[in-house]
Amino acid sequence: MAESHVITALVAKYSELSGRLKACEHESKSLKEALSYLNHTIRLFQPEYDVDGITTRRTYRRRNPNFNKGNHIRVAMNMMRESKEPLSAREIARLTLESHGISKPDTKTLEDLRRGLNSSLMQRVKKGTLVVHKDFYPKRFSVASNLSIAEKPDV
Repeated sequence: MAESHVITALVAKYSELSGRLKACEHESKSLKEALSYLNHTIRLFQPEYDVDGITTRRTYRRRNPNFNKGNHIRVAMNMMRESKEPLSAREIARLTLESHGISKPDTKTLEDLRRGLNSSLMQRVKKGTLVVHKDFYPKRFSVASNLSIAEKPDV
């Protein structure tokens, strides 16, 4: 027989997921209704318009509420300019959050920011603004202008 605390946890998780599913179904119904209204409104103005030919637009995840668009990479670049040694994306994320007064971020916030920063940092590497130090794990980044030609690692 299964432990009672296991069953209790599984029932709680089932209840949570079924509640989320019901909320998503309700939202789906509302969205379908809104699309129907838009379809009818479009046809009011242009009856022969092919609404099925409209391509869907991808929705993106919500941005980090602690930073305006593009602000996190500016803060991160400043951190790396001030740093004497290469930093990993996780260290940069932690320092960036600390600079905004978040000294003990939860794991999800830190990981979301790290992912976004890692992507932005790799774009900067391709542009030549940053350098990746491959002799470290996890990979570490430094500002390219902080290194002399002789010190630049292989990219």
